[in-house]
Amino acid sequence: MPSRLSVLCWNIGNPSLERARKQAEWLSARKEDAIVLTEAKNSEGCAYIERLFRFYKGYNVVFPKPEGNEYAVMILSRLPLKHTEFAERVVGLRSRVASVEINGLELIGVYAPTSTSTEPAKVDKKKGFLDALLRALDDTPNGNRIFCGDFNILEPGHVPHHPAYVPWQWFYQELAKRGLVDGFKLAGTAEHSWFSRDMMGYRFDHCFVSNELASKISKCLYDRKPMEAKLSDHAAMVLDVL
Repeated sequence: MPSRLSVLCWNIGNPSLERARKQAEWLSARKEDAIVLTEAKNSEGCAYIERLFRFYKGYNVVFPKPEGNEYAVMILSRLPLKHTEFAERVVGLRSRVASVEINGLELIGVYAPTSTSTEPAKVDKKKGFLDALLRALDDTPNGNRIFCGDFNILEPGHVPHHPAYVPWQWFYQELAKRGLVDGFKLAGTAEHSWFSRDMMGYRFDHCFVSNELASKISKCLYDRKPMEAKLSDHAAMVLDVL
C-alpha cells in the first residue's frame, strides 16, 4: 500500500547564483518530503541548488541535464527514491520531465514549453510535448501517481479568460480522461499561481493525482510567500497525500 507524501512544486525561473542562494535558503526551511523545481537550466544557479541539496543537505536529487538552452525539472527528496520509466517514455524534450517513485507513489515533475505566440514552430513544440506526455501516460498506467509542475495550461472556464491559451484546454480535459484529478480543484478554492505585469492572475501550476489518491489529499494550496519575497514570479504549490 502506498504511504503518505508531502510535495512542494515551484517554478524557480532559472535563477542567477545570487537568487539561487536565497531560494535555497527558503527551500532549506521547508518540511515537505519532496520538492519539484521547474524552469531549471544547466546554469550556475541551478547547479548551486543541486550541489547544496545533494552533497550538504543529504537529499536524493534527480536533475536531467538539458542540452544547450533547453529547460529541465529537478526533484529533491528527503526520502529514498528510484527512477520510473515514465520520463523515458516522453519522446523529445525529455529533460522537461523527471519521474521517480517515493513511498510507493510515483511523482512526475513537468515543465511544459510556453506558447502564447502563433509562431508555428513554438506552437508545434508545445503541442508535440503535451502529446508526448499523453502517450507516456497511456503507456505507463499507474493508480498511485502525482503529476505536477508548470504545465503552462489553463483549465476550461479559467477566470480571467486568456484567449491565447484556448488551443491548449484540450490537454487539461485529456488528463481527466486518463483518471487524473486536479488536486487544487478538490480543495475548492480559487487562486492563481502567476501574475502578469498588469496583475492579471493565471493558474499555470498544477498538481494532478490519480483518481485512487483523490480521497487521500489533505492539502493542496498555493504558498505566495516566495513570490511576495521576489524569489520567483510563481507561487509555490503544496500537496499532502495521506
